Amino acid sequence: MVASETRVALITGASGGIGAAVARRLGAEGHRLVLVARSEDRLRAVAAGLAADGRPDVSVLPCDITQGEAVRAMVEQVENRLGRIDVLVNAAGINKPALFQRLRPDDWEDVLRVNLTGVMLTTQAVLRVMRRQRAGCIVTIASLAGRQGREGMSSYCASKFAVVGLMDTLRREVEKLGIRVTTILPGEVDTAMHGGDPAAGARRIAPEDVALAVSFALNLSDRAVLPEIGLHNRAAE
Repeated sequence: MVASETRVALITGASGGIGAAVARRLGAEGHRLVLVARSEDRLRAVAAGLAADGRPDVSVLPCDITQGEAVRAMVEQVENRLGRIDVLVNAAGINKPALFQRLRPDDWEDVLRVNLTGVMLTTQAVLRVMRRQRAGCIVTIASLAGRQGREGMSSYCASKFAVVGLMDTLRREVEKLGIRVTTILPGEVDTAMHGGDPAAGARRIAPEDVALAVSFALNLSDRAVLPEIGLHNRAAE
């Protein structure tokens, strides 16, 4: 892996929550950042915060990761502009809670499109670059809900179970090419997705903790691969 100060890191879901925390962490470590999400305004707000912290070298690329042609064009633009992609962090995700019996097909499709298909499309596009480089790190934010079902979260759990299996398969396919794949499985994280209950928030994982796990996986030597990192919530007092 190239030195951190020259690495190019593409982060999806970078307009807030975990993705923005990852951007702040990797920016502080010297990565050249490419921030991707649907909302250009929110991405530019994150980029402005990074610039204020002394990280002006940030590219903002609005993109709907569920649209294959748009994703491929976005990745091609990054490669043409920056010459390489060393790190992909799949941090985009949504949740539309509902008991299974009340689950609307449209909501089911929306969750799987972002949480699973979006990960697949983005990873495929970036992988073409990394295969030519014969180097790269792919880190995907899944969830402990990808290991155990949760009431009222059937579509979210289904998407995260699938992502865990997808990334484990990918890791086995590309590890001989010098490409490392890590999946991070956090419990409930203190983001807008989970609402603003202060009592629950005190036990939720901070987005910065997930970002620290991403950094840890990326900073291992090339001789080591960390397939999964599980982050559990603090026990209730």
